[in-house]
Amino acid sequence: MHSPASEHVFQQCADIGALGFIVPTVDTPQQALAAANWARYPPVARRSTGGGQAPRVWDKFTGGKGYASTYNDNVVLVVMIETPVGIANAYEIASVPGVDVVLIGNFECVPTARACCLPAAVWRQQCDAAAALVQKLLDVNCMHSVWS
Repeated sequence: MHSPASEHVFQQCADIGALGFIVPTVDTPQQALAAANWARYPPVARRSTGGGQAPRVWDKFTGGKGYASTYNDNVVLVVMIETPVGIANAYEIASVPGVDVVLIGNFECVPTARACCLPAAVWRQQCDAAAALVQKLLDVNCMHSVWS
């Protein structure tokens, strides 16, 4: 599901069975945290338990554990960083618990950079620096997972 980040859209999409969310143009850690909270059930987040067909669709794939008890482990939240503000906050955005994938720079980046009067070389340098920070975070978390 690719959507503007709003709680009701997350709820409706999850209720019909979505197991993944792509949130475009995330500029701040607060925006990423809101999306992470809407994407998963308590106790790790705040997604409400709505009606819908998702349990009927996915229960058969849970090995008898049930949709609600396995949902948090199976949902994927992707945030897209597409602006200079998002690039500046990339490390903090990637650090938000519940963010599973960070996409830096998409087709929107070049026009955004031009609109902000950034030369292409400066924009590329900022994207590369943000990607390096996100990779550093990934390396630390992967090492922690391996050794803990």
